Amino acid sequence: MLDLTVDHYRSGWDAVLSRRKRRTKGPLAPVARAPRDVPGSFPSQIRRRPFPNPHKKSTRPTRLPSLTELRRFRPDPRNYVASARKIIFLDVDGVLNTDSCRPRDAIKSSLVERLAQAVLRTGSRIVLSSTWRLHVKYRNKLVKRLESAGVDRCLIIDDTPQLPFDLRCGWPVAEHNRACEIAAWMASARTHPDLKWVAIDDLDVTNSPHASFFHGHFVHTTRQKGLTQDCADAIMRILGPRSAKD
Repeated sequence: MLDLTVDHYRSGWDAVLSRRKRRTKGPLAPVARAPRDVPGSFPSQIRRRPFPNPHKKSTRPTRLPSLTELRRFRPDPRNYVASARKIIFLDVDGVLNTDSCRPRDAIKSSLVERLAQAVLRTGSRIVLSSTWRLHVKYRNKLVKRLESAGVDRCLIIDDTPQLPFDLRCGWPVAEHNRACEIAAWMASARTHPDLKWVAIDDLDVTNSPHASFFHGHFVHTTRQKGLTQDCADAIMRILGPRSAKD
């Protein structure tokens, strides 16, 4: 039976205050009220903070970055690109999934693990050339699946630029666009002088004006099988085994 002579709300609040006093271990100092003539101030809101202990060295920094600053922080990909000695231009549809996958945006675990082995054995970095890079939902999904297979997200160093489709190019539109995006990235990026690179795609990028550019740097997959073991072996032959500099 509830005892009405005891104010449970007040007793609970007193317990909260007592716990807070034990945590602060010092007297509480009231912060001065804001002047009423300052626009945007709330004089009625008085916060109380504990006095600092001069005998205790604090390991916390004097100022922590705000949430807005953390959201605005973006690492400069040029530093990662310049130090990368091996780069894989990665497509997703037809590489990490097949036509038999349901739903269509699914990623096959066996294909992801096969790609992860090739990335880790060669010590390469990844540049996304897939259309998945253009959508936050699908990009995050891809990054999480790669991390689950052992490929850290810091190995994904950049994306290829998005270029408009040229319907009058005289070549297959999708293949021409993908080849132009990879070629444009290579032309604008400050890459390592000893760079080795390979493009993995189900689109035949050699069926474009950049056929000579992709000679010896392209692994063609199919939408029926995706990244097979033969394709993974071809990646490792082009990039070579991992070295101490990778």
